[in-house]
Amino acid sequence: MNLSLSLAAFTVSLVLSGCAAPPPEVPLAPPPPVFAPGECDAQAAQDLVGQSINTPLAEDARQRSRAERVRVVRPGEVVTMEFDARRLTIWVGDDAKVARASCS
Repeated sequence: MNLSLSLAAFTVSLVLSGCAAPPPEVPLAPPPPVFAPGECDAQAAQDLVGQSINTPLAEDARQRSRAERVRVVRPGEVVTMEFDARRLTIWVGDDAKVARASCS
């Protein structure tokens, strides 16, 4: 009787497992980022790294990154650290060359 009860339970679980929904499909890669108007895309300004900074270069980077504003931060300068998704910040090293660019 124990064997027939186990066999019945196995059969019921097998039948019910066929009713389970298949797992959702997972995308292979994340979708590309969506930017709001004026929101900065720092990836578009990464080619600045290593270049000497000047006003036309900073403005070009601002336009390519779709930022509304740009600021250049030199060593020792005091800056506010609030996040602004519409501002491109260009960090410059002691050699007056771009060390990094970020949206902040």
